[in-house]
Amino acid sequence: MYPFFRVFLTLQTAKHRPRVQPLDTCVLTQSVWLTDLDVYAELNNAKYLTLMELARWDMGVRTGLVDLIRREKYGLVVAGCSIRYRKRLTLGQKFQMHTRVVGVDKRWVYIEQSIYRNGQQCTGALFRTGVTSKQGLVPPQQVFAQLGVAEMPKPPEWVMQWDESDNNRPWQDQL
Repeated sequence: MYPFFRVFLTLQTAKHRPRVQPLDTCVLTQSVWLTDLDVYAELNNAKYLTLMELARWDMGVRTGLVDLIRREKYGLVVAGCSIRYRKRLTLGQKFQMHTRVVGVDKRWVYIEQSIYRNGQQCTGALFRTGVTSKQGLVPPQQVFAQLGVAEMPKPPEWVMQWDESDNNRPWQDQL
C-alpha cells in the first residue's frame, strides 16, 4: 500500500524546513519502519524507490517547485531510474537521503539520490525526470527560469552514457 501518511508527514514538515535553491543538495533524515521491511528483515527494494520519491517531494516543496506545479497545473514524471545497493538498512535505522539535480538537457532533469548511514553510502540512484503540461514535456530551461535559475548544469558524461544505454535498450515488443 502507498504510504499516504508518510507522504502527508513529509509534505507538512517540508513546509517548515529551510528553503533551498533548486540546484542545492537537499538532505532528508528518515528511518526504516516495520512496514518497510521485506522477508529478510531489511529495507524492501520497492521501498527504497518510494522513500526516494518522498525525498524528491521534500526538495520540491523546499525549492518552490511544488508551488509552481500547482500554479501552472503542471505534473511530474519519472522516465527512467537506475539504482545500486551497497549496504543493508534494517528496522529502526536512521539514514540521510541526499537529493540533487546532477544535470539538465533539452528534455530531462537528471536527479541523483544517495542514502547515507553513519557517513557511508548505502544506496545510490539516478533518475530521469521531467515536468509535464497538457501539451507534453515542459522544457527544463523554462521550469528553472520560473524558479529563478538562469544556468543549469550539463549532465556529466556518466549520466549521458547511462541515458544513451537506457535509450538503446529495446522494449520487449520490439524484440
